[in-house]
Amino acid sequence: MKLYTKEGLVKYTSNDLIKKILTDFENQEDCLYTTHDWLKNDIVKRYIFSNIYDEIINSSGIKILDIGGGYSSVTKKFIENHDYTLLDIMSHDSHISFDRFSKKIKLNWINYDWFEYKINDHYDIIIVNDLFPNVDQRLDLFINKFRPHCDKLVLSLTYYNNERFYKVKRTDADEILFLKALNGEELFNILIKYSPDINLSLFKQESNESLFRNGRSVIKYDLK
Repeated sequence: MKLYTKEGLVKYTSNDLIKKILTDFENQEDCLYTTHDWLKNDIVKRYIFSNIYDEIINSSGIKILDIGGGYSSVTKKFIENHDYTLLDIMSHDSHISFDRFSKKIKLNWINYDWFEYKINDHYDIIIVNDLFPNVDQRLDLFINKFRPHCDKLVLSLTYYNNERFYKVKRTDADEILFLKALNGEELFNILIKYSPDINLSLFKQESNESLFRNGRSVIKYDLK
């Protein structure tokens, strides 16, 4: 496991590898997609991305399922070097446009919510970047469903130690909900069921130590 810190960001800044790859593979069409723009314009996201995807950035021949990872020009490097599949509802972009674009670049894009997707294949690595449990609180359900279908799960996981919550509206009913973001101890209590040796200290980062203005903390979690 790894906690992303300001010290780690300073080290990454001296060699911004993801920015170089983005530039090498970028064309005008890439700039139409939200997650490409986010990665291109945020060095903190590139720092975390570089570590989450480190095993596949400079390798080849790996069978990969990337869940909720979005699209950036780096994706073309993954397509070129690996057996790469993206499972993502692409909520920030036009599905018509991205369907056409994915065929052009030979991206195997599956437009499903992971819970509804019937997984049959086995993967060397399943990667989930910036989805649980901030955007999606079904972390337990996810691990139990996908863990048997890979040699290794790699997830970036978010927690807030500043009592953050969201006011949201259901899409299937006229109802307002308040959803509390998980704090570090709550996330720890989920993960300890799968990794009894994890260190609680990684979940104690205070909001003023965060890399983000909203105070969130991010850890990398590997599960074999």
